[in-house]
Amino acid sequence: MDIETTILKIISEVSSVRISDIHLQSYFIGDLDFTALEFAEMLNFMEEELNIKFSANDELNMNTVEELNKIAEQRGVRAFV
Repeated sequence: MDIETTILKIISEVSSVRISDIHLQSYFIGDLDFTALEFAEMLNFMEEELNIKFSANDELNMNTVEELNKIAEQRGVRAFV
């Protein structure tokens, strides 16, 4: 499974939003209706599946799927092309 598919699958599973409704500009809290607990759960899944670690600062600056992608790329993971 490629990185993009993995990321979208995790977001969809945690939020119950269809993958086709998740976009780079989607906000986790507003558009995808994440709770703080779901957001933390998603990050834990991402760290396990992608073998990366998010800092507390990363978590504070990660509001959209695009921001998640940028941070993942900074960690050496290539997600959305």
